[in-house]
Amino acid sequence: MSKPQETAVYTHGHHESVLRSHTWRTAANSAAYLLGALKPHMRILDIGCGPGTITADLAALVPEGRVTGVDRAPEVLEQARATAAGRGLTNVD
Repeated sequence: MSKPQETAVYTHGHHESVLRSHTWRTAANSAAYLLGALKPHMRILDIGCGPGTITADLAALVPEGRVTGVDRAPEVLEQARATAAGRGLTNVD
């Protein structure tokens, strides 16, 4: 019996209008449930990081740690890199 092929798709896509709406997201307004558990030395993986606003916020909260953001779209990763660089963060991949 063959295994069915995965057909999941990110339905919102990476259109400029979607990314623009994602840039208002912060760790405080989109991941507040995590903030109390963060420690300065933690390593965090942000899957589907988009433009990197939450990723950068998390990196600022774990200054002795490391945050790795991943996303399927290379152009979105460039925006995430620019977000982190613009904030002067060096603990983000």
